[in-house]
Amino acid sequence: MEKILTTQPPLSVGSMQLSATLITILIGITAAAAANSGPAAGAGVASGAALRRDTSNQPSQITCKDPESLPSDCACNKIEGVFCGNEAINPACSNKKQFECHADGTTCWLGLSSLCKDYPMPCKAQGSAPSGCLCNKIEGTFCGNETVNAACTNLKQFECHTDGSTCLLADAGSCGGSTCDSH
Repeated sequence: MEKILTTQPPLSVGSMQLSATLITILIGITAAAAANSGPAAGAGVASGAALRRDTSNQPSQITCKDPESLPSDCACNKIEGVFCGNEAINPACSNKKQFECHADGTTCWLGLSSLCKDYPMPCKAQGSAPSGCLCNKIEGTFCGNETVNAACTNLKQFECHTDGSTCLLADAGSCGGSTCDSH
């Protein structure tokens, strides 16, 4: 009977990196468990879900009252309570989301809320006003075409935002000449 020798192929660089990553994760979990095993265990950590959240981009000095909320970069008027975000006022305060305001001006994100509206982006051009005309979400200006959208008046120029909202520009610009026809 012949003895068959088998050899293991050497570990690839990718396998070694994966192993190192897994070991680092296990060490981190062990350290977190040890830190939470003292008398103050659970203070500031509502559940195991809180340990799994990625809070790397969130301010660490904020203490949220609601254990399921997360610290936010959205600043508030220092009047304690709950409010809806408005990106037109502060881009960090996302539309349709609720925030908890603290007396020091910091906030916590509470999540999406049906009570909060989706405000259109603010108009950039001076003298322009929000419009019911919708656009293709490519920033820039365009001429209205009532055939495509009745709210996009012919011979009028609009400012298009990345959220699809528009502003009617006070100056028609190049609409109506050779650049934009009245369609």
